[in-house]
Amino acid sequence: MRLLTTRVLVGLLLALAAIRIASLGLYPLGDTTEARYAEVARLMATTGDWITPHNDPGVPFWAKPPLSFWAQAAMIKLLGVNEFAARLSSVLFAFATLALMWRLARRAEPAHSTLEAWIALLAFATMPMAFLAAGAVMTDMALATTTTAAMVAFWFAWNEHSRPAGYALFAALGLALLAKGPVGVVLVAASIGLFWLIEPDRGANLKRLWTRLPWTGGVLLMLAIAAPWYVAAEIRTPGFLDYFIVGEHIRRFLEPGWSGDRYGNAHIEPIGTIWYFYAASVLTWLPVLGWLAWTRVRARAALPRWTPFDRYLLAWALATPIFFTLARNIVWAYVLPAMPALALAIARGCTRRLEHHAGGAVRWAVPATGIVAVAAFLIAFLFVIPRTWNERSTRALIEAKARVEKEPGAPLLVIGTPPHSTKFYTRATYQRATMEQALAALERPGEVFILIDRRDINAQLRGETKEIAANDRYVLLGRR
Repeated sequence: MRLLTTRVLVGLLLALAAIRIASLGLYPLGDTTEARYAEVARLMATTGDWITPHNDPGVPFWAKPPLSFWAQAAMIKLLGVNEFAARLSSVLFAFATLALMWRLARRAEPAHSTLEAWIALLAFATMPMAFLAAGAVMTDMALATTTTAAMVAFWFAWNEHSRPAGYALFAALGLALLAKGPVGVVLVAASIGLFWLIEPDRGANLKRLWTRLPWTGGVLLMLAIAAPWYVAAEIRTPGFLDYFIVGEHIRRFLEPGWSGDRYGNAHIEPIGTIWYFYAASVLTWLPVLGWLAWTRVRARAALPRWTPFDRYLLAWALATPIFFTLARNIVWAYVLPAMPALALAIARGCTRRLEHHAGGAVRWAVPATGIVAVAAFLIAFLFVIPRTWNERSTRALIEAKARVEKEPGAPLLVIGTPPHSTKFYTRATYQRATMEQALAALERPGEVFILIDRRDINAQLRGETKEIAANDRYVLLGRR
C-alpha cells in the first residue's frame, strides 16, 4: 500500500479541517488577545459602527485596522455572539491562503505535479502556528492571506508578464493595509527585495521589476482600496494616524518596552527571538527540513540546480524573520506570513527527491508527519487547550453567576481592570467599581456579585462574601 498518494493527503487535510472547524466552539475565548478582538467585533456588529473599532463602548481601538474585525463582526451578525462565530472568519482566511498556495504550486513552473500541491497544503495545515492561527480570533491570518495573495500575484506578473496579476498585487497590498497596516506592504517589499538581491543579473531584473508592474495605476488602486478607511478613521477619531502609523509601526519596532501602548504591554524579547518562534512554528516539519538539507548536500550532483522559483520561495520564507531579527517587541504570530512559502518549498523539495530517485524517505515521512499532526491536534483540542483556555477566560465564572443568581440580571461589579473575556461574555453589562463601592453595594439589599483579581482581595471583602467560582487569576464572589 502506497502511503504517499493524493487520496491519503486529501484525507489528512479533510481530517485537519474537521478538527479545526469542530473545535471552534469547544473552548472559551482566552484573555487577552482572543477575547479583546472578539469584543471589538461584537461591538462593531451591535453598534453598526464599521469605521471605528471600539475596545469599550465609546472608546476607540486604534491598535489594528478593520479587515479582521469586519469579517468577525459579519460572522457574529450571521451566527450570533459565540466563540464559533468569532473564530470562523480565521478558518475562512486560512482556506483562502490554501487556495492561493494551490494556484501557485500548480502554475508557477512547468511540470509541477498535483502531488506537490497537495504536499504544500498539508505542510502548511500541519504547521502548529498555522493550525492554531486558523481558528484564533486574531488579525494575523488575515495578514497572511493578503500577503500570500500579493506574493502569488507578483510571481505571475514577474514570470508571465501578466498585467492583471500586477494589478492584483497592488489590490492585495491595499487589503494588507486594511488587515494589519503598513507592515504587510513592508513584508511583501522585503520578500521581493531579497529575491532581487539573490537572483542573478540584478541590473536586468531591476529594469524588469520596473516595466512589468503597473506602478502608477497599481499604487492608485492600492490607495483607492485602503485610503478611504484611514481617512474616515482619522476624521472620526483624530489622533488615530499618529498612534497607529508612528506608534504601532515605528516606535513599537524600534523601542523595546514601548511605553505608548494603549491596549496592553509591550513584549520585550532578546534580539533574534523571531528565529525561535520560526522554528517552533514549523515544529512538525523540522525533521523533514533537516533531511531535505542533508540530502541536498549529499546528492548535490544528482539534483537539479535551483531555479528562480526556488530562490523566490527562499526569499519569501526568510524575509519576514530577517526583518524582525533585530526587533525585540515581537510576538510568535509575526512569523505567519512566511509559512506558506516554507510549505511550498518543503513540497518542492520532497517531490524533487521523488523525481530523481533520492526520496525513498519522502514516501513515508510526509504522510507520517501528517498523521502525527492530526493525532497531536486532536488530543490538544479535545483535552489540553480547553482546560488551558478555561484558566485564561472568565466564561466559567460568568456562567456560574447565571446558575446561582436568584434575580436574573443581578449586577456584576468588576474591581480593577475588567478582563476582556468578561466584557464579551457579559455583553458589556458589568459595572466597574472600586473596593469601597463594592463594599457599599454589599451593605444594600439585593443580589450583587463581584469579580476581582484574587491578589486584590482584602480581609474585609473576604469576610463579607463567599467564593462562587474561580480560575487561576480571578474570583467570582457573592454575598455571604
